[in-house]
Amino acid sequence: MINTFSLRIFLASLAGLALVLVMPAMTHAATCTFDRNLDLNDIGADVQCLQQFLNNSGFPVATSGLGSTGLETTKFGGQTKAAVARWQAANGVSPASGFWGPETRATYTRLQAGSTVSTPVVTNTTTSSPSGFTTLLKLALRGAVTEVENTTNMIADAKDDELKTSEAEKIQAEAQTNLFDAIFSFLDDKTAEAIASANTALTKTKSAQSAIGTGTVTASEPEDVSKADAKDAIDDAEDALEDAEDEIKKEEDDGEDVDYAEDLLDDAEDLFKDAEDAYDDEEYEDVFKLAEEAEELAKDAEDAIGEDAGDKEDAKKAIDDAKDAIDEAEDEIKEAEDEGFDVDDAEDTLKDAEEKYEDAEDEYDDKDYSKAEELAKDAEDLAKEAEDQAKEGDSAKEDAKKAIDDAEDAIDDAEDAIDEVHDKIKEADDDGDDVDDAEDTLDKAEDKLEDAKKALQDAEDEYDEGDYDKAIDEAEDAQDDAEDAEKLAEDAEDEL
Repeated sequence: MINTFSLRIFLASLAGLALVLVMPAMTHAATCTFDRNLDLNDIGADVQCLQQFLNNSGFPVATSGLGSTGLETTKFGGQTKAAVARWQAANGVSPASGFWGPETRATYTRLQAGSTVSTPVVTNTTTSSPSGFTTLLKLALRGAVTEVENTTNMIADAKDDELKTSEAEKIQAEAQTNLFDAIFSFLDDKTAEAIASANTALTKTKSAQSAIGTGTVTASEPEDVSKADAKDAIDDAEDALEDAEDEIKKEEDDGEDVDYAEDLLDDAEDLFKDAEDAYDDEEYEDVFKLAEEAEELAKDAEDAIGEDAGDKEDAKKAIDDAKDAIDEAEDEIKEAEDEGFDVDDAEDTLKDAEEKYEDAEDEYDDKDYSKAEELAKDAEDLAKEAEDQAKEGDSAKEDAKKAIDDAEDAIDDAEDAIDEVHDKIKEADDDGDDVDDAEDTLDKAEDKLEDAKKALQDAEDEYDEGDYDKAIDEAEDAQDDAEDAEKLAEDAEDEL
């Protein structure tokens, strides 16, 4: 497969494409649909649309290279997060953390409401005018070149992470072929064919991106495998098979469960036979690959003594469940943080969950599947606890609001009681009755009422600052003072 660097050299050598590939940037911002939150390492077409929007709205992801105008990528990286943070700060989203969450998406939707912006979708190549053809060709080639480069980089990153890429590479090779067809059609003045081929290339790059993680892991092998290299690979595989067979027999005699290990060894032996056949056919590169896979599988068989197939599957499922729980907890914490809730405890618990998750992955890689499953379940439990802690902010907020409402009701009742007694004292005084004791008691009631109002104001201030526990305490003090004031007003009435 041609790599990104050689692809760029090839394109640069086609001087006739200079005007096509240097298309002026569009002056309007893209309109995107976001149906999920976006953050570091997320991948998708919505990420690319977000980068296009930021670039064309005065908040560039990058000024050159990947992420810059016309070279937007499908990966949410650090530069994208920084650009989002700048956009948030400029549009009143707090905190301006770079997380494209619910509040940010709502702000985006509000700002975009009422605007109709076209996006560069390349269709209908049969009814365009000649100048329209040129524009479509520019869009098609630019999009195809950008996505071929993006996909090549994504596949390279996947290989580094030891993900399966064979299916993605196969589709990507087809996409590159379609891109070259588009370029040569352009040079032959076959504009419509060039557009069609470029669009096909663009579609296939998207399929290649979706196929990352499927197929087989590309085996490491020398570019030129000699007969001697192939023979060495076969010898190494044979030694590994013999070692595994001896160890399995020994452990079986000691009463260990070796069924799963024997199944793996059988698979390794089948690969070894294929390697020998390839050697006889002088297909030395195939020999190297098959022998290497047989050797690795033989070692896996030796490590699998005492395990059964279900152990590995159970561990993998537990790890996947833990990852899902961690992702859900992260979303809940970010939403709570955007709402101004205290999420320190939730973040600490989530950090513990992530550490357990990493330990589970390490144990899985070391083939200790029982330990991996145990650690993954611990990680899942911690993640769910973190999610619950984040949700407690909503509950505390509701409790604080109720406490403030109860305090307000108590203050209203106390004010009504004091006003009523005040009128009765005035009537009694007009009638010449002794009202001194009643007035003294009523003064105490009014003092308590003032204390209640001050405590209520403190509760409302704490509520506005997001400290809901303190808000509840102040509101309860306000309610107690208001109830004392009402009781004193009743005592004053009794003293008339």
